[in-house]
Amino acid sequence: MICPLCGTWNRDEALFCKYCGRRLEGGPAKGPAPPERVLPPPAWRPRTWWHAIGVFAIFGAFLVFVDAAMDGVVSWSLVAALGLAFLAGGVLVLQYLASADRADRRPLVTGAALLVAAVLLLPVSLTLQTTSTTTETFVVPYDADVRNLNLDVAVEAGAVSVTFVDDTMSLVRAEVVHVGGLFASHFEGDVTNTTTKRGDPITFRLSAKGIPGLFFVGGHHVGVAIQRNVSVRLSLVSTTGDIAVDVPAGVAVRSISASVQTGNVRITTRDAAFAEGAPVHVLSMTGATTVDVTQTAGPVGNVSVSATSMTGRVTLTFVRGETVAAEVRASMSTGSVAFDASKYEGTRDLLYAPSREAFEAADLAFTVQLTSTTGSIAIG
Repeated sequence: MICPLCGTWNRDEALFCKYCGRRLEGGPAKGPAPPERVLPPPAWRPRTWWHAIGVFAIFGAFLVFVDAAMDGVVSWSLVAALGLAFLAGGVLVLQYLASADRADRRPLVTGAALLVAAVLLLPVSLTLQTTSTTTETFVVPYDADVRNLNLDVAVEAGAVSVTFVDDTMSLVRAEVVHVGGLFASHFEGDVTNTTTKRGDPITFRLSAKGIPGLFFVGGHHVGVAIQRNVSVRLSLVSTTGDIAVDVPAGVAVRSISASVQTGNVRITTRDAAFAEGAPVHVLSMTGATTVDVTQTAGPVGNVSVSATSMTGRVTLTFVRGETVAAEVRASMSTGSVAFDASKYEGTRDLLYAPSREAFEAADLAFTVQLTSTTGSIAIG
């Protein structure tokens, strides 16, 4: 049967035209319809196959806008572009296969080209992008006249580690390693450093930009090695990543502050030379905090220690000498407190190592505050 409106051939039993939808009346047509009733087919119109590309272009533009709004630069890598191309190509191919009219092969050709490019280039791009590479090294030359060092490190996405070494070539050596991710690359200017020297002390500041959250899987890992003969004040901050500090015996510590939003913090000291009133502050919003102190001896004075975690475990390990003691307070909203009864006396909320009398008579006294909102506290 021939549609009298558009001239499309239909099945004899069809009630409606498959092309224009006009109701078909009368019996099946045995031949061409009368010329006066047959209208020429409508002019060819481009199909809406490009809608898929438009949707993904808008989506990609939105993500790029969000990316640029976070740190002022577009840090998308080739991996992100290829991932978007893979999705767009797949939609185009599926749209073509689901279409009743396959005369227009442009969506198939375009989609197949995007798929092939993404499949061939993605493995190579992922390998290059996720390979750890040392991006920058910063060195502060050794100066025998400098006895005090202030270290400030801020990393938006990545880990921070601090160690102390015997190095007569440098006071500070910081290595920044870019650990690539699916949606971000390292750009020049992501890592900045300033060294301020006005006699003694010297201040070393380092900042590494990143995109913590949805658009970033990777970051800058910062490793700092400090000359062990200087007295240090440490201020370490990471938005997304772990922080680790290892203070060996004999290193003079004026203060340590380490905080992360998402990650773990671990501070380890071995017979450090704490200054009078030196504070050790550890904070993690969504991770574990650990303070591991071995102090068999030390100078006369007081050290305040605080370890806080909102949704993780808080752990204190304290090994002391005869002239060293600690007072430990634990505070929590939900969770439990466990402590080693052979090393502490008191209740779970207020403990003394080894006793209150020993704490009041100790040469070096640690005052510790452990806080957990929705986690457990372990005191050993």
